[in-house]
This record gives sequence, C-alpha cells and structure tokens, in this order.
Amino acid sequence: MVRELQDQGIKTCIITNGHPKVQRDKLGAAEASKLFDVILVGGEEANGKPHPSIFMKACELVGSRPEESVMGARNANLLAAVWVNVHGIVDIPEDVTARPSYTISNVIELPQVLSLIQ
Repeated sequence: MVRELQDQGIKTCIITNGHPKVQRDKLGAAEASKLFDVILVGGEEANGKPHPSIFMKACELVGSRPEESVMGARNANLLAAVWVNVHGIVDIPEDVTARPSYTISNVIELPQVLSLIQ
C-alpha cells in the first residue's frame, strides 16, 4: 500500500514516539526505511507527538505544506488526520484535544480515505 501511494507521487513519513533505540530497532526489523521516505522518532526530537513541531518537521522533510498533508494527528493544521483505530476504542477520552478527521479500523482502508481527501 505504501508503494502504491509513492507510485502516485505521495511522499510518506512515519513518526513514532518512544525510546530511540527501541523504536529504531523495531523500524529496522520491519525494514521501514525501504518503505518510508522519512522516519522521525520522537525521542530524537525536541518534542515528540502530539506536539506540532514534529509534524511540521515531517512536512518540511517530505517537501509539503501542512495544509496539503494528511497524518495520523490533528495538532498541526493539517489537511486531514486519519486515526487507525485497530483496538476498536469507542470514545476518544475528553482530555485528548486532537481529533481525527477520519477513523478507520485497518490500514487497508487508508487508500479509500485518501481518495476522499484528494
């Protein structure tokens, strides 16, 4: 699926929080660098998710403006945010201020959502 997005000229980025070594080991095992144009680990940045600065950096690194970007968060004035709710959480807790534009249950649904946004 990621390759299909890239074939359409869409740059891809993954942003993950956590201890840098642990996250880098996981990303390495998954060979994420072969799939994503940019990889950001929150523990390596001044601020991790959900701080807007890490999303701004992702936009800068892939060469896009926030208003034309789609990410899994809504803290950076993005075009849209997609939440992959794999755990079937019914309600987002009230103290969570970031709200998704779209919620899907599986990444396989992402191309369909992206077609609605584009």
